[in-house]
Amino acid sequence: AVLIRGQVERCRLLLEEMTGGRGAVPERVSAAALIDDVSGRLTPALRDRLVVRLEVGAPALLAPRAVLAQAIAGLVKNGVEAGGDDPVVLGVGGRGDRVYVAVRDDGRGIDEATLAHVGEPFFSTRADAGGRGLGVFLARPVAEGLGGTLHVDSIPGRGTCVSLDVP
Repeated sequence: AVLIRGQVERCRLLLEEMTGGRGAVPERVSAAALIDDVSGRLTPALRDRLVVRLEVGAPALLAPRAVLAQAIAGLVKNGVEAGGDDPVVLGVGGRGDRVYVAVRDDGRGIDEATLAHVGEPFFSTRADAGGRGLGVFLARPVAEGLGGTLHVDSIPGRGTCVSLDVP
């Protein structure tokens, strides 16, 4: 019960931030600045496992900077927890007026039956590693609120890629 209350409070604070609280004002942010913001939200141990691939010429975007960085940081944390000892790749690039952010791990992957539940609140395949099932759940409304999408692709035994596509 204490764990659930704590996670509900975390969701409340993040949702408040997304819908008008601190950090929700859209601003122009470059891809490089977004990566810096994401890195700043990670522990040193998580940063050590992160490989960044920034496409030259990736467009800037208009977004609530803190909210988007928090959402991506949550996806990076998921990837690190799922990826074993391998690094997690954070790629940022663009095509036209769209920015693409992809977080890829080489972990155990997710089977189709389980993949259907990814993004549901409190659904986690990593309960033994402290997974709370909120990373994708909180990142999806951020992407959609920006007029974008979030996709999860996974191959069992080969890893998972979570990608955001936003204008």
